[in-house]
Amino acid sequence: MSKRRHTTSKPNPAAPAKAIEDAPVTHAQDVCLTTPPETPAPRQTTRWIHALLVCVLLSLSAGLYTWTKDFPLVFDDYTYLIDNPIFQAPDKFSYLTNFEEFATRPARMGSDPDYAVNFILRPVAYASFALNHAFDGYNPRWYRVLNIVIHALNSVLIYALLHTLLRRSATTLGRGSLVFIPATAALLFAAHPLAIESVTYVIQRFTSLAAFFSLLCLWLWFVSFSVKSRVALYTLRTAAVVALLLAMQTKECSVAVPFMAVLIDWLVLRSGLRRALFRALPLLLCAPLIPALVMLTAAAQNGGSFDMGASMNIVNSRDEPLNHWHYIVTQFTVLVHYLRLMVWPFGLNLDPQWPKYESLWQGPVLMSLGVLLGLVAASGWLFRRFRHDVRLAFGFVFTLWYFITIAASSGLVPLPDMVAE
Repeated sequence: MSKRRHTTSKPNPAAPAKAIEDAPVTHAQDVCLTTPPETPAPRQTTRWIHALLVCVLLSLSAGLYTWTKDFPLVFDDYTYLIDNPIFQAPDKFSYLTNFEEFATRPARMGSDPDYAVNFILRPVAYASFALNHAFDGYNPRWYRVLNIVIHALNSVLIYALLHTLLRRSATTLGRGSLVFIPATAALLFAAHPLAIESVTYVIQRFTSLAAFFSLLCLWLWFVSFSVKSRVALYTLRTAAVVALLLAMQTKECSVAVPFMAVLIDWLVLRSGLRRALFRALPLLLCAPLIPALVMLTAAAQNGGSFDMGASMNIVNSRDEPLNHWHYIVTQFTVLVHYLRLMVWPFGLNLDPQWPKYESLWQGPVLMSLGVLLGLVAASGWLFRRFRHDVRLAFGFVFTLWYFITIAASSGLVPLPDMVAE
């Protein structure tokens, strides 16, 4: 500190940068002038470490799951692939030209309307299933091999995204931590038992493929902050938007990705909320896609009338529809169950049964709500108390990520099953 006091009379080289940072920014300025300096580029040995870690992650995923490749198809694999009249039809993507006819086709066939809903909201996932079917029919081997590849790539993307964010954040962490933290997270993801269903249950490619495009979008987005040329900038950001649109057409939970980009930019990279919102505008403009498709599909299936209630309950059980409030209060207990499985993945179940709760004042609901609020409050307090520790910023942001991502399926839209592990 004494050295810094003795040099205060000298010109401050940071002053121009500060003046620029305080000035209004344009789209072209936001990358080159307003972001904190990066950690120096890694040495050649660090590049070898990156390559080694990628090989380990790919090998770990293959070693854990390759032996399951010839397991038979089960449950919803039959419902949404083999017995799905929409998937069997040669014009399975005709909703692009005749939306209303496609949305009402299952009901007119005496089948479940959810077949059309599922296909309209998730065409990218169904396109991947169609490619598998064209390659080798319903042989489960290649469906599962592709699932394993997607899971392995997801672990690599987690490493790449976290490493990119740590390098860009104003952190005092050593070079070893910049590798150790992302590597630990990626290895945990690759090996965690909670991934079993999304890898080995063929139809749950919905989840893993949506995660792939979501992580790819965020990684491309934040890598674009480092480039110097406008060509590279617009190329990476265009690719990120395309990845986001693919994610949104794979599973609806991807609607959270634009908001996560804002939160990470704001709270981890410390860009300021206004600047983060402005910078993420191309992603935020994509956010209405999923709500619009849901409302259009619900309107087509309800005689052309737009009804918010029908849209919110578009995939609710038709035989025994769930009360929306009962679904929400029950989901408080389910969210705690998911958190417990993250820490202690014991008792995993493909089709778990779960009690339904009707009041916020029931004991299990109150206790679960207390745990959830306590988790958010604790992570938020640590973030504010130790604002210069980027690890706690990550902890707070990714706690919010959990709740924002799961809000659609565990609150806004009642699903027929209370729990899906």
